Amino acid sequence: MTHVNQHPPLTPLSMHILLALAEEDLHGYALMQTVRQQSGGAVSPGTGSLYAAVQRLVDDELISVVAPNERSMGRRGSTYRLTPTGRQAASAESERLQGVLALASDRKIIANPERA
Repeated sequence: MTHVNQHPPLTPLSMHILLALAEEDLHGYALMQTVRQQSGGAVSPGTGSLYAAVQRLVDDELISVVAPNERSMGRRGSTYRLTPTGRQAASAESERLQGVLALASDRKIIANPERA
């Protein structure tokens, strides 16, 4: 198991997957649509990219596969759930990104995010 404090920064796709699963369990197609919607289309994975990222997150125990038929509602394929470790990783990544934004603001790269 990878510990959160040892986990490297998340890719935008991985972070969006964790954020999508923070609200509810989702199957692959719904996950893909949610990632596109919540990113305003900036992150628009194809099937191969999505499932490769999902598999890495499962391997790192940041998300889990819900037991078959527990949430499938007649759909084929797997449904995914955010794990407590995944929630911690998303929180740590959010804090890291806040630090990046603060630095960018200090360096006059972006407007002060608190004033925006």
